Amino acid sequence: LDGARVPFDLPSLYPFGRAVLHRHPTLPPAISNLTGLVRLYFHSERLERLPEEMGTLRSLKSFGLGAARLTSLPNSFGNLTNLEELHLLDLMSVHSLPETIGKLSKLSVFCGRELFQIQRLPGALCECTRLTCLDLFAPPPLLAASTIW
Repeated sequence: LDGARVPFDLPSLYPFGRAVLHRHPTLPPAISNLTGLVRLYFHSERLERLPEEMGTLRSLKSFGLGAARLTSLPNSFGNLTNLEELHLLDLMSVHSLPETIGKLSKLSVFCGRELFQIQRLPGALCECTRLTCLDLFAPPPLLAASTIW
């Protein structure tokens, strides 16, 4: 899906289950209407914030976000209790990840690449006991053993 053609006015995209968005400037609060969404991939250099309503996407199993200008992720991320995969790529301005990430009890894959402003991962990530893949490509400060947790 691209640009303004995203059908956020639909009550649910359950039959589709997956949305891939490129170059869309915002992710509106109406995203919460997409209750059947299982996979959401969002890539936009213009995105400056994610709505707190993201936390209502309880069916979401995989979320990918790339090349956005946001400085943080919403605390409501902790409500995505069915999330199994989280891919954060090329988020140059994100300074920290929310501690609520520890509530993602089904998270098995965390991929964080080029998260240049993050100095340490949240300790709550240790609470994700199903985590089997931690894929980090980052500058030296994040990868230094003393600053990871």
